[in-house]
Amino acid sequence: MSSSKWKKAIAEMASEFGFELKRCSKHMVWVNANGVTVTTSATASDNYALAQCRRQFRRSLAFA
Repeated sequence: MSSSKWKKAIAEMASEFGFELKRCSKHMVWVNANGVTVTTSATASDNYALAQCRRQFRRSLAFA
């Protein structure tokens, strides 16, 4: 997955869970309205990376 496709896919997923991008360099830091922070990679490491990010967003909201 190219870098631009990855960023678009992860941004769409983050917005589904109510997160907005706070900053981006080597990692992307996402924050929601309640102050919950999730950090994801700026590039995909493999084909399973998107599913892992989805799980990370879901679990972070479960603990909040």
